[in-house]
Amino acid sequence: MVGPTAEPAPSSNRASDRKAWRTEAATAPSTRSRKPPWWLRLVAWLVAVPLGLVLVGIPARKAGYLDSQKLLDIVIGRDTASRYLPLLVIVVLWALVTALLVQLIVEGGGWLLRRRRGRKDRSTAAV
Repeated sequence: MVGPTAEPAPSSNRASDRKAWRTEAATAPSTRSRKPPWWLRLVAWLVAVPLGLVLVGIPARKAGYLDSQKLLDIVIGRDTASRYLPLLVIVVLWALVTALLVQLIVEGGGWLLRRRRGRKDRSTAAV
């Protein structure tokens, strides 16, 4: 049979307990992944916006969905309902592809940075 365990007496100085807990939490390694650096997110957007347009625009032109006549209809067309539909589809697809590319670049870049940091930490710890 296991006997009762003694609980530590409550501390009278709660402020020092909170400070000690914060210090331990700050020095403990984080189990969550770290936030990617700002420059990686900036590069991701600078690469993904034009690349997303290319990845959407070229197949749309090859398939005949986006041609010069449809672009002209957007500018001078009279029918509002079907006038902007091709542009709306292209913009929505462009936004979706751009968001996916940004996510892939940021997550992949963050993974590579964490991997490099881990290798660097292991090589310096072995020395």
